[in-house]
This record gives sequence, structure tokens and C-alpha cells, in this order.
Amino acid sequence: MNLRHLRDQIDLIDNDIAALLAKRARLARKIGVLKNCCGLPVRDPDREIEILERTSVASGNADTRMTIRRIFERVLDESRRIQTKVRPGDQDHVRGKTR
Repeated sequence: MNLRHLRDQIDLIDNDIAALLAKRARLARKIGVLKNCCGLPVRDPDREIEILERTSVASGNADTRMTIRRIFERVLDESRRIQTKVRPGDQDHVRGKTR
């Protein structure tokens, strides 16, 4: 194996990660709309702990677990940011309606 080959593999993985994160962001926005409509807070500490534990355990060894945990902490930060930007009328978009 050479450096270029390894980087090419990382590039493919990065593309997959970016696509999945974009999909996650769209879902987080929909969740933000639902929370807004129901008067629920954006932050759900129990859910966040559940996500951090599940994803870090699934990652393997202790070094990797800590890395994955830090990455998912950032993912959760961004999900909360997306959810706080929900505006009135966004629920129509989530339901598939257009204005």
C-alpha cells in the first residue's frame, strides 16, 4: 500500500460520511420542527447520552471510542444548532407541503 491509495480510500469514506451527515442534518431539522410545534426543548440530555454511549461503544478500542465520542459531541452540537433555527412555517416543509 502507498500513501495515495490510502488517501483515496479515506476520500471515499469522507464522501460517505458527508452524505450521511447531510441526511442526519435534514432529519435533525424535521425533529426541530416537531419539537417546536410540541413546545419541547431542543436539548434532550438523556437522548444525547444514549447516542454518545451507543456510538462510542460501537467504535471498538478505547482510543477510537474517545475519538468517536468527541466527533459525535460535535455532531450533536450542530444538530442542536440546526434545531434552534426552526422558524414558524417550517412545519409545512416537513409535512411535504409547499407554500
